[in-house]
Amino acid sequence: MYTPLAAGTADCFFCLLLIICGVSVLRPDIPWRIGERIRRVGAGALLVPYAPEETVQYSADALAALPAAGAPMLVNADYPIADDISGGDMADYAGSGWLVHPLLGADYAALCAAVEEATGERLLIRDAFRSRAEQEARYAADPVLAALPGTGEHETGLALDVCVTGYGGMSFLKTRAGRYVNNTAWKHGFIIRYPIDGEAVTGKPFEPWHLRWVGAPHAEIIHRSAMTLEEYLERLGEGWFSFGGTLLLTRQPMADVYSVPEGAKPIAASPDNTGCVVIVCRYGAER
Repeated sequence: MYTPLAAGTADCFFCLLLIICGVSVLRPDIPWRIGERIRRVGAGALLVPYAPEETVQYSADALAALPAAGAPMLVNADYPIADDISGGDMADYAGSGWLVHPLLGADYAALCAAVEEATGERLLIRDAFRSRAEQEARYAADPVLAALPGTGEHETGLALDVCVTGYGGMSFLKTRAGRYVNNTAWKHGFIIRYPIDGEAVTGKPFEPWHLRWVGAPHAEIIHRSAMTLEEYLERLGEGWFSFGGTLLLTRQPMADVYSVPEGAKPIAASPDNTGCVVIVCRYGAER
């Protein structure tokens, strides 16, 4: 039989509800932080260790000729970009004036369309590619907030800072679009580069507005495993792994030849800016 809450209990419940709502408004990252910790606890082992019985050799030239399919390159204080990336290699995104790496344009357009369809809100770019000169100027003006030149992802053209009109920075999470992006950007090849509880690894606090394009299948694995890009690359360096029953992945030091499981077909090889290459192969029935 239903028993109504006592007056005092109901008042306490109402106060607790007000506190939760207040925290959500003033600190939109708090509910997200709790949810992310739950997701990390429940994350399954998507990468299954794979021990090949036999391997074959592929030359570095053969792998370099493969089409680009993702860019899991690591850029941080430990692995800076050796040389400036020419702005001439970038593309103007949809005539917006924002320069981005040519690889991410189509995926970002698809993400924007998905956001608008699901939330009715329009995703906007606040920052994209920065030249070395631009980064040097920002660092000179604010060495506390700006990344040391060569160590910031914006110099690659693979990173985007996004927002909704009137809601940038941490307040991005107050919007339906912000929450949608943080939950589903991986479906379009993007990750939240500096996730909640990742500061000890990335050296950066949570930035729900900072998207980094890594492409498929890397974005899905990183998101669903609740890993940082650093943790993902470290994991791949431990050997070969199966993902989804049709892909094999590994990370090997750059060399003249690479070992690939016999019967597997390399489909992508991406230098990761650490002196290694991330190799993706197709195998099994989908080969």
